[in-house]
Order: sequence, then C-alpha cells, then structure tokens
Amino acid sequence: MPGFDYLKCADRKEQRLFDDPNVGEADKSHVKRFLLDYDVTHARRSIFLQWIRELLLKVTDFKTDMHCAETIMVIYRSWRNKYSPATYGTTINVGKMYARWLNDGKLPLGFQKLKQIPRCKWKRDLRPEDMITWKNGLDLAKLDPSIQVQAILLTQLDGGFRPREFASLKYGDVRVNQHTVVIHVRNGKMGKQRFVVLCLSVPIFLRWYYAHPTKRKDDWLWVNENPNLSHPVEPKACKGHSTVLPYEIGAMSERMRGLREKISFDKPLDFYNLRHSAAVLMKKDNVPVDVAAARMGHSVKYYVEVYGRLCADDEVARYESHYGLSKKASEKPKNKNCLRCKYINESISEFCYNCSAPLTLKTAIENDCGGEERGISGQKSGLSDQQIQKIREHAIRIAIKEIDEQLKGIA
Repeated sequence: MPGFDYLKCADRKEQRLFDDPNVGEADKSHVKRFLLDYDVTHARRSIFLQWIRELLLKVTDFKTDMHCAETIMVIYRSWRNKYSPATYGTTINVGKMYARWLNDGKLPLGFQKLKQIPRCKWKRDLRPEDMITWKNGLDLAKLDPSIQVQAILLTQLDGGFRPREFASLKYGDVRVNQHTVVIHVRNGKMGKQRFVVLCLSVPIFLRWYYAHPTKRKDDWLWVNENPNLSHPVEPKACKGHSTVLPYEIGAMSERMRGLREKISFDKPLDFYNLRHSAAVLMKKDNVPVDVAAARMGHSVKYYVEVYGRLCADDEVARYESHYGLSKKASEKPKNKNCLRCKYINESISEFCYNCSAPLTLKTAIENDCGGEERGISGQKSGLSDQQIQKIREHAIRIAIKEIDEQLKGIA
C-alpha cells in the first residue's frame, strides 16, 4: 500500500493485543513493561507486537511456560511448517528477545534449542532459468502501449525494489543525473531509507517521468491510469498529500500477469522475481557486493547467500569478465546522451527521444541538408545557411564524441 504508516500500524497492533481476551492479563502487564524500554523504530515495534501476540495466544502464562522446553518446541515446530523461512526466523528472534528480558537476561532451555533455517535455503522455488534477463524485459515492455507500465517493468528489473516501497515512491524522490537516475527510498523495510541508482532503465524511466500528469513532488510517482478498472483506494490515502490516486501494487501485478499471458512467457513475472532478477543482473555485471547489497537494502551476507540464481555458465562468464578474458563487457551497449538537450536515450536510438536531434554520425550526416547525394539542398529544404551550419556543427560534435569513446576503449 502506498504511503504505508508504520506508526499507525504499530498502534493498531498494540491495541489489538491489549484488547484480545485470549491473552492473559499477566502477559499483557509484562508486555506493557517491556514496551517502556523498547526504544526502536515503529516498524520494529509493529513486528514485535504482531508476533508476541501470536506467541502469547499459544500459552497460558508465558513467564511460566517459557521454561517448558517441550511446549516451546511444539509451538515453533508448527510455525516452521506454516511460515516462510524468513518469517519463521522473525518469530524466533522475537520470542528469544522477549524471553531473555523476562528471565533476567538468561535464555530458557526451550529457546536455546531453536535453530534458524540457513539463509542459503531461503531461495524457495526460483531457479536460475527463472531469472528474467534485460532482453526479456525489453521484449515484454514492447507489448504494452503505456509508457508508465513499460517504466514500471524495467525500473523494477533494474532497481529491484521491494513491492511496498516501489508503490510508495513520490515524484520528488527522483533525481536525474547526467547518466543515471537516483531514487530516494524513504519508506523502506523497517522504516530505513536508502538510495537506488538506476542505469539500464533510465531512458524508459525518463519517458514516464517527464510525461507525469502533475510533476508535483508530493504526488505519487506511479499513478492510477483507470480508477474504474483498478483496485479501490480509500480517499484519505491521498488527501492532503497527493492530487492523484496511486497505482496500487495489486493492479501493477495484474498488469504484469497480462503481459506474461500475451506471449505465454514461461518465467514468473512478478515483483518478487523481478527483484531477484535485478540481483542476478548486478552479479553478472560484477557490481561490488557492498554496493549491490546496499542497493537492495540488505547486508552483504544476506545479498550473497539469498539473492541471485546463477547457472554455471553465468559463473564462468563472471570470471572471464573480471579477468578481461571476455569482450562482452567492453562491447556492452551504453545509453546515449543527447548533445543538444542532454536527454538520456537508449543505446539503439539514432535520434533523441526528447528533441529529435541525431545521436550518431551517420544520422547527423544524413540530416545535413547540404547533402547533394540525397537530392536536397538548403534551398530545397527551406533551411537557411545558418540552420545548415548548426546541423553540421552538431554532426562534428557527435563525431568527436564517438572518437573519444573509441580512444578510451583502446586505452
């Protein structure tokens, strides 16, 4: 949900716990004392309240029952089969923290026996062949006429955002640089902030960014295209903050599924797989692990062990690229900056998307209206000598830029 409010969420879960008649009064009293010294973010407080309530519902008196190892093991054995590895790990952390506090710093025997599921086994059912390549993304984007949907798909494949933080982005969270776009994630997991640098998706992203209906910094970056066909939105979600309705993550996911069905795409096309595919792209490009982990909003250990499904050929390609044994890295296409308006265009573009200026020497020469071979002259085209001179100067600048890039490659 866009604009997720962790404070309200935490307050709601706290109220639910203390109003629950199935939670003992003694347990409620202990939790109240615990919260007085629990100085954490609203997001962490919300998580604690959610899972401590689930734990207290399983016991009669936690202060007594936590010393019964069999009781604790039965509870957590059922949760291990019920929840994902990550969620199961959270339940263990919450239980251990609270039990240690309630037991004067000593961890009861039952909690000592609890073991986390190794993170290397958190990869669920995604396989290396399920990862979406950049070419896959470009082909899928062409299937939808909406430049916003194209930008959503490729931005997620490039940036690897969490679904909730992706939908929560505002127009003012974006900063356009000379070659990249930097997005400020203000409402990340656990309330943490970070910066995500986009590179591959910049040309497509900018098409939507500059076509945004309001361009107000407090408005949602992704806007509802058709309120009548999308998921319902509470009016208060936008009141006083945004003048447009947000594009709900559920509606985005449904649009992705529609693209997948158009060509019978055999890979999962959802925000979860796009996030993991973004990690694969970074690993294949040998992005430094500390930079990549920070971009994903995780620790280096978590990024290395959990994210990215590489096949044997991908691993070999990484070694060849690292040691300069492959030409693919140097031949990798790069986005083109327009010399006239500075707009960032796709690598295959011959003309600027924004101002239509030629981007290659060939197209610049072909547009030189003094070319007799094409049968057009300044008089026939109606252009003045000054306009023709500007076109020629633009062609010269492009030629100089291409020569500079070739010399850098040789060096």
